Amino acid sequence: MITTDKEGTVTFMNPVAEDLTGWKLEEAIGRDLGEELNILKDERIASGVVRKKYTSENWVTEEIESDTQAVLVSKKGEKIPIRYSKTPIYDERDDTLSCVLVLKDISPQRKVEEILKQNSEKLRKAMECTIQAISLIVETRDHYTATHQRRVSHLACAIAEKMGFVEERLNGILVAGGFHDIGKIYSPKEILNKPGKLTDSEYAVIMNHSQVGYEILKTVEFPWPIAQRVLQHHERMDGSGYPNGLSGEDILLEARLLAVADVVEAMSADRPYRRALGIDVALEEIEKERGETFDPEVVDACLRLFREDGYKLD
Repeated sequence: MITTDKEGTVTFMNPVAEDLTGWKLEEAIGRDLGEELNILKDERIASGVVRKKYTSENWVTEEIESDTQAVLVSKKGEKIPIRYSKTPIYDERDDTLSCVLVLKDISPQRKVEEILKQNSEKLRKAMECTIQAISLIVETRDHYTATHQRRVSHLACAIAEKMGFVEERLNGILVAGGFHDIGKIYSPKEILNKPGKLTDSEYAVIMNHSQVGYEILKTVEFPWPIAQRVLQHHERMDGSGYPNGLSGEDILLEARLLAVADVVEAMSADRPYRRALGIDVALEEIEKERGETFDPEVVDACLRLFREDGYKLD
């Protein structure tokens, strides 16, 4: 804690403030606060609401209703992350008498935050490696599905980013996209790679992959509801999808997003039973079904991504 008079001259520092700033009380008393305490304004993270500003000859101060984070430079030049609050004291005429400044060293908190950030990055990389490993397993049975999952995963993330999703949410979409067809691992190879049209019974087997994928993933403790997204990625806004005939807002937004990415990629790429139809045909299809089978906001973001930003399916 540091106190000053109305001119910004130090009148008191407690021992903790001495340790933090590197200045002793006897050195600081009578000095202008700006000489003893250097808060780097360009590194400040304001979190409070400024209620009143007032000035002395050498120091502009602010009354903050809640704490503010900043970087303090000590007498020795050390940069210390702090949280601080400043409270002016007024007389009956609302004139400033003095100011009380309370500082808190948040270095330990910052270290913990950095460790958590590093751990989060390791977790993200581990998840990406897991997705790649699963894709390789799938690829031994069906090259089309493995490639499709990777491309859908990246396209879905690009659409989500276009919609303003934050990084943590994007990571969840990346994982769901990478696993969305994992249920096909239980589908017979002769059906997956059949060059001709599927029979009704064969198509029923393929349709079951959403439910199978859900059963595989439901016990895995992801930070996101991955199993539910995989289960719902073939549901449609008008209720015409499968496996549960969900509609509208009953379908998770991430699943609605995967649905669009899934169709666009599938129509744009070669399949055992047909050659690629091309990205223009795929975009025309989702545009035609906008608001009917596909979420309109997701469709709009996807169209802007390709037509305005020049996104390519690699």
